[in-house]
Amino acid sequence: GSPRWREVLAFTSIAPIRSVVVGSGTTKALAGRAPGWEEMLAQDWCLPPRATPLRDRFDDLLRERGLALPQQVIELNEFKTHAELMQSGSFLGLCSESAGRALEQSGVARIVHGPVPELDDDVALFWRSGRPLRPAVRSLRDFLHERAAQSGLD
Repeated sequence: GSPRWREVLAFTSIAPIRSVVVGSGTTKALAGRAPGWEEMLAQDWCLPPRATPLRDRFDDLLRERGLALPQQVIELNEFKTHAELMQSGSFLGLCSESAGRALEQSGVARIVHGPVPELDDDVALFWRSGRPLRPAVRSLRDFLHERAAQSGLD
């Protein structure tokens, strides 16, 4: 998250969200070659809408590396529509690893660039730092943290 909240908020991670680039149609051929960002950015893309966390991190990553944003972009934020669009043509897409694996298992797309750790995120529980937690919130935090550790998500 934004550095401006680091002194105000504390958090505990509940589950990781890994991000991947997937390719459909003729872009599936990129999967076996580990292409560079320049080659991938020349393709048509399906991306999450602007002002969503994954899209913001993706745009920031490209800017930090001095890369231009993709020119041909379709924005969507719903898995079924994403799958149908990927099935209809040749696109690269940015999605969670679980969504990417589902697209791969259905034969619609293949993971192209593998995990993109710079874009990974967490499902997390946040609270104001410097203030004691109410007992119910502390119990919820401890419960969720324990469940995440038991399931191997933490």
